Amino acid sequence: MVEQRNGFSAGSASLRPSRATGVRRGRGVLSLMIVLCVLAGVFYGGSRVYGLLTAARNAGVPSAEEEAVSAPSVALSSDAQPDRIAVGLPASPDVPLGAVVEGKKESYWIRIVKSTYSLHLYKGNQLVKTYPIAIGENPGNKARVGDRRTPEGEFSVEQIQNSSAWVHDFGDGKGPIAGAYGPWFIRLKTGWKGIGIHGTHDPSSIGKMITEGCIRLRNDHVEEVKARLALKARVVIEP
Repeated sequence: MVEQRNGFSAGSASLRPSRATGVRRGRGVLSLMIVLCVLAGVFYGGSRVYGLLTAARNAGVPSAEEEAVSAPSVALSSDAQPDRIAVGLPASPDVPLGAVVEGKKESYWIRIVKSTYSLHLYKGNQLVKTYPIAIGENPGNKARVGDRRTPEGEFSVEQIQNSSAWVHDFGDGKGPIAGAYGPWFIRLKTGWKGIGIHGTHDPSSIGKMITEGCIRLRNDHVEEVKARLALKARVVIEP
């Protein structure tokens, strides 16, 4: 017979400790699960936030390769063209050839003014020297092959050739003329074949409209100009 105490049997009373222990264990497991879930959330959220921050930071910063491609180059080679300078500069008194130009070093370039029969040699924006020239026999801008006009516009030096052994027949009945182009032929990239700056066998032709379209200099002057120009040098020809 089981003894009854306060309406409960001794057997039922003996079950209470085991139930309490089970509840405590259940609560402990639940707490552990909650802690693990919180830690997992913190880790996942932190990783996600870090990933988002990293992506946002990298979005505005180019890679080293992109920087190398997109960064503007500031180093200029010796034959680099100077920055564009407004055409129409007034002719100023000659500066002695070889004079030191203050400030930033710039490449030499040429401005030719057909109306004044003049070739202006510049270094950057500083006029170095002005030379008298001869130009095409006919006025105006070149429009077709054989029109004996000097082209107008902005061009560049394509080749510098030794022309001391060249001959040319001007069609004046005198036949081929030795040294017709002087010592140098500075070929220009104009879109027209055979246009250049060169010397002459006839210094008296300088200052006249007499050529087939080229720009003609005295031989000693073409030597000076050639010594300062590089390939791709800028050449501006104005009316």
